[in-house]
Amino acid sequence: MENKKFRALDIGCGSGILSIFLFKKGTKKIFSVDIDPFIIKEAKKNVRDNIMKKRAVKIFLKDISFFKKHFQLIIANVPINVHSLISDDVKRL
Repeated sequence: MENKKFRALDIGCGSGILSIFLFKKGTKKIFSVDIDPFIIKEAKKNVRDNIMKKRAVKIFLKDISFFKKHFQLIIANVPINVHSLISDDVKRL
């Protein structure tokens, strides 16, 4: 994961814990998304408190249809019924 071009997407980032984990394991570019404005504030705070390198994790209040470029890794900690809703976008990315 230490390749600088390695891009990861964290779908349904929640608290941001998986994004923080990816960063600590060497991923340099992490994009995190959630559709809950309250949880996005928490994720931003947690990332800010745990990662000193600015811009390593970018957090968006959007759904994944927003993204156009491909990712080498996509993780999704979302309810099981959401998987079928996002599967086409995940395949595209």
